[in-house]
Amino acid sequence: MKDIYAVQRTLKDSENRLGLFHELENAKRLADQYWGFNVYNIETKKLVYKPAIKKSQALVGALLYMDRVVRREITEGYVWRYSNGSLKKENTFAKARANNLRNVNCVDGVQWGIKMSKITTGDGLSWYGLNGGFRWLRKDSEARAKRYFNIISFDMKPKKAIKYGLLHPGDTCTFYGMAHTNCYLGTKPGEEGNDWFFDSGHANCTCGGERAPFRCFTKRLPYNGKMGLILRPIDGVFRVQCGVFNSKLLAKRRLNLVKKAGFDVKLERDGKEYVVQAGLFDIEENAINLSRKIDEAGIPVLVKEI
Repeated sequence: MKDIYAVQRTLKDSENRLGLFHELENAKRLADQYWGFNVYNIETKKLVYKPAIKKSQALVGALLYMDRVVRREITEGYVWRYSNGSLKKENTFAKARANNLRNVNCVDGVQWGIKMSKITTGDGLSWYGLNGGFRWLRKDSEARAKRYFNIISFDMKPKKAIKYGLLHPGDTCTFYGMAHTNCYLGTKPGEEGNDWFFDSGHANCTCGGERAPFRCFTKRLPYNGKMGLILRPIDGVFRVQCGVFNSKLLAKRRLNLVKKAGFDVKLERDGKEYVVQAGLFDIEENAINLSRKIDEAGIPVLVKEI
């Protein structure tokens, strides 16, 4: 009997499976098209192929996944509604489904995708698009965004930016004259020649306004107003770390040691662990150069891509 290969996001997520194959290469080709999906052997229940993707691709994959699930759920009788605050909401897509709180606005959807693709984590909403820029909702929101995204000023309409290849899949967009956020997806698999956006705002409601039901979360150019700032995921962020600890006390001791050696350093929380971080770099060589200097000072150091 031939092995059977499933293309899905996780081993347990057979509900949103893209396909089953006897030929592994055919399964791989499909997984490559839908970013965020992997290939699993149904018989052995093991992961056999995980496409190497960039963070921007992971974001696109997460947003396409949400749209796929929403479209299917609507046919099953579930209702997703636009809510700018009048309906109770959750801070992740999974929680919204699990708790039957299928309510979302434009920035909620993009934030869900960012969390799902693991570009960054965080509790609750920390920004939204407003008049071509970002309204930062916490003191550290802008600084945090700059660690994981390039913030770029566009000052042009999406059609023009797409025409000249300036807008990249995975770019989160803001627009002048309105409080709106969406994300450029590029070309969807099977839809070559058409440019799509993820837009969980008014543009995809069956009628405008609060509590309006959605048809889907994706649309061809839902709004062609002039864009302002965009967030573009930084692919390949390299962290220079001088230790990872389960104990905050031990982490602080290492922090003080690195400071005494003359290096800028801070303590970062990564899940349940404390990371003594000496720097974040877009370019690996720069991270390596700093790590060498720290190593010469006799301090344990590691460069990790995050």
